[in-house]
Amino acid sequence: VVLADLGPYFCDSVVERWLYVAPRPQADFSFPTSICDEDGVLFENKSTIESGFMTYQWYFTQVSTGIIIDSSDALNPVYVFPTYGEYDIQLITSNAQFGYSDDTTIRITIGEIPTIDVKAENACEGIPVRFVNNTTASTSTPTFEWDFGDGVGTSIQTSPSYLYTVPGGYQVKLIATASGCSSEKVINAYQFAKPNPDFVAPSGQICSDQVLDFINNTTIAQGSAGALWDFSDNNQLSTDLSPSYQFSTGGTFDVKLTSVSQFGCTDSVTKQVVIDLAPTADFDNDQFCEKEPTQFSNTSMNQGSNYGAAWDFGDGSSSSLDNPSHNWISNGTYNVKLTITAANTCTSVKTKTIEVLPQPVVDFTVGNACSGEPINFENNSRVNKGQLTYTWDLGNGTTSTDGSPTTTYDVSTSSSFNVSLTALVDGGCPATVTKPIEVEPNPVCGFTARDTFISPQGRGIYFKANAQNGATYNWILGVDGAGPNLSEFFHQFTYFRPYDVKLNVVNGSNCECSSKQTVQFPPTSVLNISDVKVSVYPSPASKELNIEGEGVQSVEIF
Repeated sequence: VVLADLGPYFCDSVVERWLYVAPRPQADFSFPTSICDEDGVLFENKSTIESGFMTYQWYFTQVSTGIIIDSSDALNPVYVFPTYGEYDIQLITSNAQFGYSDDTTIRITIGEIPTIDVKAENACEGIPVRFVNNTTASTSTPTFEWDFGDGVGTSIQTSPSYLYTVPGGYQVKLIATASGCSSEKVINAYQFAKPNPDFVAPSGQICSDQVLDFINNTTIAQGSAGALWDFSDNNQLSTDLSPSYQFSTGGTFDVKLTSVSQFGCTDSVTKQVVIDLAPTADFDNDQFCEKEPTQFSNTSMNQGSNYGAAWDFGDGSSSSLDNPSHNWISNGTYNVKLTITAANTCTSVKTKTIEVLPQPVVDFTVGNACSGEPINFENNSRVNKGQLTYTWDLGNGTTSTDGSPTTTYDVSTSSSFNVSLTALVDGGCPATVTKPIEVEPNPVCGFTARDTFISPQGRGIYFKANAQNGATYNWILGVDGAGPNLSEFFHQFTYFRPYDVKLNVVNGSNCECSSKQTVQFPPTSVLNISDVKVSVYPSPASKELNIEGEGVQSVEIF
């Protein structure tokens, strides 16, 4: 350094000194043009100095808070910022010998990395898979790049939908970029296979009583498929893969098969099935007894008007009548089958196993009865096996459980009584027979014996029975023996003593009665007609017999 007087005196004294000027550093640094959150940022120190050495001091200040969050004395520090945002980066460069320094501050921006939030709404074949993208970046609006993983599909939409041509699983990649900062995520997306429903419906004539087999021919590219069947028949459903089903009535039915994959993908197919109404065979009957015909009643339904009935009684016999009656050849077990054939040729069969119960043959014999006379009933009932019990209704208000009972009937006129015998074998059917019995009144017995005359040859008696029609008479005149079979007659007894006279009367019904009297002879005398003043002479003209005499009070003609 030279000091000179430049006036006003312009002295020419010169003072000279030597000065050393130290070199001053020039602070400078560089960094990447795009910095993203979580990046390790390299700060490249570009500071210079003409000579000597330099020292360095870095300060990292968060602009939003004004706080120095870190520092470094490295030449080229690498720093990871705690979060995205603006930062002031200060570099102080110093001459290592003289301490002269220089600094520079540069504000940088750490870009935000988008936070990817994405999901795939998987879909069934034929329906696009929808991607729901909720990716966010607070400092800018991100852009997107999609790769749908099938080698074909891409998109830049925020939330695209994509239809895969082939069902399956795909790895879908999403790249989200905001302020030059990107992130990516790979998710799985599925285009589920949809079943192709098909089935074989029964064909030909189908009757409503048939159990039909539905064959499921559904196919699916991947996975398996279940089935839901709707038979359109009173809300009847089935989840069997290949169900069997019997329709409840006749008609045309839309049978719908809905195939469901394991991921809920569905498709359906509907086919019509025509069902002819089948009859429902059924029958009623009364009791099955060995010796009595069984009456069968056809109670079938839905057979229409022109139908046929075929009965098989299980004992080798049959009938085509609608309501037949059948006699059994023996007791035992039989399978009775009724087959109904409708006009549409649909048939129905009803079979019942029946037990024909043993039943006795009931009979009895009895002759006609006379009033008041005991009558015995001869029981002729029989059964192949077992013990019989009996119940009699004798028609006169009395009953009996005897095998062959005895009773009497009291009548005054010819009367008829219905006698019933019911026989029962254990575990079997009862059998009853009813027969009429005729009961006749007994004849009226009794007679009169009138003393008529007395003669040297004996005593004359006039016998007269109580009058009745159609009777026969048997007289026993004591020791004189049998009398004539007449209702009235004259008999002369030889001896004057008592005679026991008996009359037995039998009427036309062979009912009989007896009557007995002792004939007494009162003391009397016998006179010749010439000894009394009596005249007897006939009158041929008037056919009269004239009797005249003294003291004649009455005349009896025998």
